[in-house]
Amino acid sequence: MQASYGPTPVDSPPAELLARIADLESQLAAAHADLAKQKAEAVTERATWEEIVRDTRQRAMNMMRE
Repeated sequence: MQASYGPTPVDSPPAELLARIADLESQLAAAHADLAKQKAEAVTERATWEEIVRDTRQRAMNMMRE
């Protein structure tokens, strides 16, 4: 006779576990969407700052030429 260790396998997970998994998947999807939004905002902000730096440098060069 073989000894069995640990919990016995179940044919299907309990409804509570399935609901918890669905909730965690939903939270993960929401976090992923929020991260994508933050990344897009950071890219836009960086582009804006790069434009400001470029314009400032150009103005400084123009002032030195005058």
